[in-house]
Amino acid sequence: YLDQASYSEEETDVKQHEVQMKEYIAPTAFHIPSWRWLACAFGENGLALTKLFFDNQAQAHTALVTEISELLPQSVLRTAKQTEIEYWQQAFSSFFAGGDTARNPEIVPLDDRHWTPFRRKVYLTLRQTVKWGEQITYGDLALRAGHPGAARAVGSAMAQNRHSPFIPCHRVLG
Repeated sequence: YLDQASYSEEETDVKQHEVQMKEYIAPTAFHIPSWRWLACAFGENGLALTKLFFDNQAQAHTALVTEISELLPQSVLRTAKQTEIEYWQQAFSSFFAGGDTARNPEIVPLDDRHWTPFRRKVYLTLRQTVKWGEQITYGDLALRAGHPGAARAVGSAMAQNRHSPFIPCHRVLG
Protein backbone atom coordinates (compact mmCIF):
# COMPACT_ATOMS: atom_id res chain seq x y z
CA TYR A 1 0.00 0.00 0.00
CA LEU A 2 1.44 3.38 -1.03
CA ASP A 3 0.07 6.26 0.97
CA GLN A 4 1.03 9.91 0.50
CA ALA A 5 4.37 9.39 2.30
CA SER A 6 5.38 6.51 0.04
CA TYR A 7 4.19 8.48 -2.99
CA SER A 8 6.88 11.04 -2.11
CA GLU A 9 9.36 8.19 -1.67
CA GLU A 10 8.56 7.01 -5.21
CA GLU A 11 9.57 10.42 -6.55
CA THR A 12 12.81 10.30 -4.51
CA ASP A 13 13.40 6.78 -5.81
CA VAL A 14 13.71 8.23 -9.34
CA LYS A 15 16.92 10.05 -8.46
CA GLN A 16 18.38 6.98 -6.75
CA HIS A 17 17.95 4.80 -9.86
CA GLU A 18 19.40 7.11 -12.50
CA VAL A 19 22.09 5.45 -14.58
CA GLN A 20 25.36 7.33 -14.22
CA MET A 21 27.31 5.77 -17.09
CA LYS A 22 27.69 7.19 -20.58
CA GLU A 23 25.20 5.87 -23.03
CA TYR A 24 25.04 6.44 -26.74
CA ILE A 25 21.62 7.49 -27.87
CA ALA A 26 20.32 8.24 -31.35
CA PRO A 27 17.65 10.90 -31.79
CA THR A 28 15.51 10.89 -34.92
CA ALA A 29 12.25 12.41 -36.11
CA PHE A 30 9.83 11.26 -38.77
CA HIS A 31 6.37 11.90 -40.14
CA ILE A 32 3.46 9.52 -39.61
CA PRO A 33 0.67 10.30 -42.10
CA SER A 34 -2.35 11.84 -40.37
CA TRP A 35 -0.47 11.90 -37.02
CA ARG A 36 2.04 14.71 -37.68
CA TRP A 37 5.72 14.53 -36.71
CA LEU A 38 7.15 12.57 -33.83
CA ALA A 39 10.61 12.13 -32.42
CA CYS A 40 12.24 9.27 -30.60
CA ALA A 41 15.60 8.45 -29.12
CA PHE A 42 16.92 4.94 -28.84
CA GLY A 43 20.05 3.15 -27.80
CA GLU A 44 21.37 -0.35 -27.50
CA ASN A 45 18.71 -1.29 -24.93
CA GLY A 46 15.72 -0.06 -26.92
CA LEU A 47 13.52 3.01 -27.06
CA ALA A 48 14.68 5.57 -24.49
CA LEU A 49 12.36 8.52 -25.09
CA THR A 50 9.43 9.58 -27.28
CA LYS A 51 7.96 12.98 -28.10
CA LEU A 52 4.73 13.06 -30.09
CA PHE A 53 2.71 15.37 -32.33
CA PHE A 54 4.81 18.19 -33.76
CA ASP A 55 4.18 20.40 -36.80
CA ASN A 56 7.54 19.76 -38.47
CA GLN A 57 10.76 17.76 -38.24
CA ALA A 58 12.88 20.57 -36.82
CA GLN A 59 10.39 21.25 -34.02
CA ALA A 60 10.25 17.54 -33.12
CA HIS A 61 14.02 17.14 -33.17
CA THR A 62 14.62 20.28 -31.06
CA ALA A 63 12.08 19.20 -28.43
CA LEU A 64 13.64 15.75 -28.25
CA VAL A 65 17.23 16.94 -27.89
CA THR A 66 16.15 19.39 -25.17
CA GLU A 67 14.40 16.63 -23.24
CA ILE A 68 17.38 14.27 -23.64
CA SER A 69 19.69 16.88 -22.12
CA GLU A 70 17.31 17.31 -19.16
CA LEU A 71 16.33 13.69 -18.51
CA LEU A 72 19.38 11.78 -19.71
CA PRO A 73 22.30 14.18 -19.18
CA GLN A 74 24.87 11.37 -19.28
CA SER A 75 23.89 10.54 -22.87
CA VAL A 76 26.12 11.06 -25.86
CA LEU A 77 24.19 11.71 -29.05
CA ARG A 78 25.07 9.63 -32.08
CA THR A 79 23.74 9.50 -35.61
CA ALA A 80 21.02 6.92 -36.17
CA LYS A 81 21.68 4.25 -38.77
CA GLN A 82 19.19 4.04 -41.62
CA THR A 83 18.15 0.52 -40.56
CA GLU A 84 17.40 1.81 -37.04
CA ILE A 85 15.32 4.69 -38.37
CA GLU A 86 13.38 2.30 -40.60
CA TYR A 87 12.75 -0.10 -37.70
CA TRP A 88 11.38 2.64 -35.41
CA GLN A 89 9.39 4.30 -38.17
CA GLN A 90 7.76 0.94 -38.92
CA ALA A 91 7.05 0.32 -35.21
CA PHE A 92 5.33 3.69 -34.82
CA SER A 93 3.51 3.44 -38.17
CA SER A 94 2.23 0.00 -37.20
CA PHE A 95 1.01 1.35 -33.87
CA PHE A 96 -0.87 4.28 -35.34
CA ALA A 97 -2.39 2.04 -38.03
CA GLY A 98 -3.66 -0.40 -35.40
CA GLY A 99 -1.11 -3.07 -36.32
CA ASP A 100 1.02 -5.49 -34.31
CA THR A 101 2.71 -2.90 -32.11
CA ALA A 102 -0.66 -1.42 -31.11
CA ARG A 103 -2.15 -4.79 -30.29
CA ASN A 104 1.00 -6.10 -28.59
CA PRO A 105 3.11 -3.12 -27.41
CA GLU A 106 5.27 -5.46 -25.33
CA ILE A 107 7.06 -6.61 -28.52
CA VAL A 108 8.80 -3.22 -28.81
CA PRO A 109 12.09 -3.10 -26.86
CA LEU A 110 12.26 -0.31 -24.29
CA ASP A 111 15.25 1.00 -22.39
CA ASP A 112 14.08 0.65 -18.79
CA ARG A 113 17.33 1.45 -16.98
CA HIS A 114 16.00 4.80 -15.78
CA TRP A 115 12.81 3.40 -14.29
CA THR A 116 12.32 3.01 -10.57
CA PRO A 117 11.28 -0.46 -9.38
CA PHE A 118 7.73 0.85 -8.84
CA ARG A 119 7.47 2.29 -12.34
CA ARG A 120 8.97 -0.85 -13.84
CA LYS A 121 6.25 -2.95 -12.20
CA VAL A 122 3.46 -0.56 -13.25
CA TYR A 123 4.68 -0.10 -16.84
CA LEU A 124 5.27 -3.81 -17.41
CA THR A 125 1.90 -4.69 -15.88
CA LEU A 126 0.22 -2.17 -18.19
CA ARG A 127 2.04 -3.47 -21.29
CA GLN A 128 1.28 -7.09 -20.47
CA THR A 129 -2.28 -6.98 -19.15
CA VAL A 130 -4.19 -4.08 -20.72
CA LYS A 131 -4.85 -5.03 -24.33
CA TRP A 132 -5.94 -3.17 -27.45
CA GLY A 133 -9.35 -1.55 -26.95
CA GLU A 134 -9.32 -1.97 -23.16
CA GLN A 135 -9.31 0.81 -20.61
CA ILE A 136 -8.41 0.63 -16.95
CA THR A 137 -8.37 3.06 -14.02
CA TYR A 138 -5.30 4.11 -12.04
CA GLY A 139 -6.67 2.18 -9.07
CA ASP A 140 -7.22 -1.00 -11.08
CA LEU A 141 -3.73 -0.81 -12.56
CA ALA A 142 -2.27 -0.28 -9.07
CA LEU A 143 -4.10 -3.40 -7.90
CA ARG A 144 -2.91 -5.47 -10.88
CA ALA A 145 0.66 -4.28 -10.27
CA GLY A 146 0.50 -5.46 -6.65
CA HIS A 147 0.16 -2.01 -5.08
CA PRO A 148 -3.48 -1.64 -3.97
CA GLY A 149 -4.22 1.90 -2.88
CA ALA A 150 -1.46 3.43 -5.02
CA ALA A 151 -3.72 5.04 -7.62
CA ARG A 152 -2.09 8.47 -7.23
CA ALA A 153 1.41 7.01 -7.64
CA VAL A 154 0.23 5.15 -10.76
CA GLY A 155 -1.20 8.43 -12.09
CA SER A 156 2.19 10.05 -11.53
CA ALA A 157 3.92 7.20 -13.34
CA MET A 158 1.54 7.63 -16.29
CA ALA A 159 2.22 11.37 -16.37
CA GLN A 160 5.97 10.70 -16.45
CA ASN A 161 5.75 8.07 -19.21
CA ARG A 162 8.48 8.79 -21.76
CA HIS A 163 7.76 5.71 -23.90
CA SER A 164 4.35 6.53 -25.33
CA PRO A 165 2.63 4.90 -27.14
CA PHE A 166 4.41 1.62 -26.34
CA ILE A 167 3.63 2.03 -22.67
CA PRO A 168 0.01 2.70 -23.52
CA CYS A 169 -0.83 5.24 -20.80
CA HIS A 170 -3.69 6.45 -23.00
CA ARG A 171 -5.50 3.27 -21.94
CA VAL A 172 -5.42 4.31 -18.26
CA LEU A 173 -8.08 6.66 -16.91
CA GLY A 174 -7.85 8.73 -13.74
